[in-house]
Amino acid sequence: MLSNKLLLTILCSCVLAACGGGDDTSSGTPVVTADVADKYVGTWAMCVPSGSSSYKITLTGSKLTAISISYTYSETIHGNGTCSGAGTPDYSEAGSILYQGTKTIGSDVVDKGEGTVSFENGVPITPRVEKDISLVSGTTLFFGDEDAGLDPDGYPNALFKTLGFRKQ
Repeated sequence: MLSNKLLLTILCSCVLAACGGGDDTSSGTPVVTADVADKYVGTWAMCVPSGSSSYKITLTGSKLTAISISYTYSETIHGNGTCSGAGTPDYSEAGSILYQGTKTIGSDVVDKGEGTVSFENGVPITPRVEKDISLVSGTTLFFGDEDAGLDPDGYPNALFKTLGFRKQ
């Protein structure tokens, strides 16, 4: 078993090696190695049953910068309750999301995003800005519940945790 002093020395060495050592003019704020955009990159999907049919909703994010992604969103209708098979395209949009910091909802720290929708159903539109919150919990992505009201900055006050997108 390692002594506390030896363990502390090893831990400090690892921390210094990870940050590169040297001069640091920061105020002691922890260095975050992952960009906020990284957690939203990839393909996410959910199946929403609706009577004897279902909707498959797919969201794909690609990193633009440390704090922004481009995205595509699509909905397909399926003639079964499990989203299996090809489905019929129903709606799509594309745009970008710029992350504007965080806020706390209950015990969750969520990201605030300002999305700009630029295309609907493959057709360019006059860009429309929408504010939302998001949280990645394990392999599930949740968005805000606008029906719960908005804060003074226009972001939802609650997460919609009934349905979530699963990382594909």
